[in-house]
Amino acid sequence: MRVTIGQINTINGDFESNTNAVIRAIKQGRQEKSDLVVLPETCIQGYTSLDWFLDRDVQRCALAPLEKIVEATKGITAIVGTVRPSNEATGRRLFNAAAVIRDQKLLGFADKTLLPEYDVFDDPRYFQPGLERHIFPLPETRLGDNGHELWALVLEAARLDEVVEQVIATLEFSVLAKYAFGLAQSFNAFYNLHPSRSSIFNEERDNVRRWRAAAVIYVRDQLTRALDLMGVGVPQRM
Repeated sequence: MRVTIGQINTINGDFESNTNAVIRAIKQGRQEKSDLVVLPETCIQGYTSLDWFLDRDVQRCALAPLEKIVEATKGITAIVGTVRPSNEATGRRLFNAAAVIRDQKLLGFADKTLLPEYDVFDDPRYFQPGLERHIFPLPETRLGDNGHELWALVLEAARLDEVVEQVIATLEFSVLAKYAFGLAQSFNAFYNLHPSRSSIFNEERDNVRRWRAAAVIYVRDQLTRALDLMGVGVPQRM
């Protein structure tokens, strides 16, 4: 799998300039024959827009630039940081999201679930935390022979130390609970794709079986650690 990292410079509030920079990064990825282009958080609006995110016009027009970006993704997959309306009756009016786009089709959004509130970060002031985790099937961008969904699980599980540091800094213990709940949801989604042990490990190549087993054990251990930190017991078998 070939990935282009679209590390672009953004201008707060300049939708047009930022959108054009995103499209240039996607074109670069296509020229490099990449399968996937990954762009920064809230790159359409500008990450340090702060209270500008509270403006009603900004909230109303948040997704408009995506139409132009979607059109630019012919033959390639892009993950683009944006904000989007939460449509919640209470709480914040925006999600901090990643738009997943493949071949001129918007597959959906992955909303940020863990919102930092320490040092220079004040995400809960502007954004509603996401409550669900999503795994997006990208058949033409498989990571080797192991499936992107297992990689996504491992990367999510690896965030535990970061989450613990955030809890220590903010004393917001609910952050750890949200992380554990999200990781459990993600593993459940993975399990639904492979509803039996034999389907996960039904692989002739020994190295692939070993990788899958190691990944599942790692996710299990990280979830166990998170629950242990909250004083929640874990059954050995279910």
